[in-house]
Amino acid sequence: MKIKFLSLEKMNTAYREELNQAASRVIASGWSPLIVAAYHGNHRVVNFLLKRGALASDESYNGTLVLMYEKDFALKARVRLHLIV
Repeated sequence: MKIKFLSLEKMNTAYREELNQAASRVIASGWSPLIVAAYHGNHRVVNFLLKRGALASDESYNGTLVLMYEKDFALKARVRLHLIV
């Protein structure tokens, strides 16, 4: 039995395509990976997903937009910062 190996370039292309599809996939909770990252204030992941094709206009199952989650996280972080200072 011969084993067929894919070239590194083909493997990278397939991996990038899967990442692009996953960037906008909605998970069982009704939230996309972008919304989860925005909700938790993980800006590096938000930027990564946007570069991979996630929609900035994405919304959760209840209609909340990504930007609203980002705003909520920023306000909570600001309140926590004021409590510490």
